Amino acid sequence: QQTLNGIKTAINNADSGVVASIVNNGSGERLVLTSKETGQDFGFKIDVADDDGNNTNQSGLSRLAFDPAGVVNAGNNLETLQTSQNALFTINNLAVSKSSNTVSDAVEGVTFTLKKQTTGPVEINVALDSTAVKKTIGDFVTAYNKIRGNLKDQQQKDATLSKETTPSRLERGLRDILRQTVSSYGLSVNDIGMQFDRTGVLSFDQSKLDTALVNDPKTLEKLFANTGTTTDARVSFLGGASSTLNGTYAISITQAAGGGNTVAGTFGGVAGTGVDNVLTGAAGTYAVDGSGNPTSAEGLQLAVLEGESGALGTVTFSRGLASALSAWIDTLNEEGGMLDSRTGGLNSKLQRLEKDEERFNLRLDQIEKRYRLQFTSLDTMLASMQQTQSYLSQQLSALSNNR
Repeated sequence: QQTLNGIKTAINNADSGVVASIVNNGSGERLVLTSKETGQDFGFKIDVADDDGNNTNQSGLSRLAFDPAGVVNAGNNLETLQTSQNALFTINNLAVSKSSNTVSDAVEGVTFTLKKQTTGPVEINVALDSTAVKKTIGDFVTAYNKIRGNLKDQQQKDATLSKETTPSRLERGLRDILRQTVSSYGLSVNDIGMQFDRTGVLSFDQSKLDTALVNDPKTLEKLFANTGTTTDARVSFLGGASSTLNGTYAISITQAAGGGNTVAGTFGGVAGTGVDNVLTGAAGTYAVDGSGNPTSAEGLQLAVLEGESGALGTVTFSRGLASALSAWIDTLNEEGGMLDSRTGGLNSKLQRLEKDEERFNLRLDQIEKRYRLQFTSLDTMLASMQQTQSYLSQQLSALSNNR
């Protein structure tokens, strides 16, 4: 016979979408089952297979049978402590229903945490934390100047990499990224108070940032982030991939989402891939715009309102400087990239030097052997000459004695 703790362990190990725990309510231990997901769509039922052949009575394993639509004590044998339900609230008098008390997709850029039921409206003020923004940009400027300084140091005479062109190329590439203009909005880092001096050092004017944010609170987002602007309220921009190119794409929905159907459609005439109500630009969706510029909706993601189809305006995708900087860094280490190529070249040179060292050491060994052989020969000759000298000395001495 299984214990209550054993049943709890078996349910949790089955990873069936519910969590089992044991609670002592003062009169005894009770098995409590809770859905892992919240919301009205995540209720659950428990079916059992009892050894006695009756799966709904109050005997054996059937005691765990739970069907909210069943008869109490005859298939609905557990007590319901909390029914599955959505959080219901309003935003500016617009009714909203969500499956979680943490809501991040109701108002763009704002996350609500619902803690208790209220009897009246709660006013929420959303404002930009300018102090944190200034600190972030100031830290970025400091980090940039530090990297630039390190790269400059390696270009000095007698530096480890003084004979390498890589440090100067890296410095120039990094500076060129930050000097770009986001063409969709005509924005550059100068518009938020970041400016290069004639030596390439970056500075930050906080007052200029304040002015920019007063004029347009989304200035930083437009400058640094990947953004998408749709002309039809039934379509929402979700994001883009590293392969998505700047451009304006006409949206045509050939099959509406909902009723068991997945959205289908095209970006600028090129088919996308649908999952539920999200349409994503498929791989290889390259085209040319009216000005002859290459465009690609590959990785571009849009959410389309269920039930909507046909021509739904356009979406304009703009890649920010942060994305451009990240893409540039990725190219440095990818196969054939600047750092990859230079590292490969240095490794090849190191291998050649190691082989040269082996040949040189072999040559030294051969020279040493030759010198040792010559030394041995000279030593033998010297010994022979010493013997001859001794013999001649003896003979000369003998001649002197005879004389």
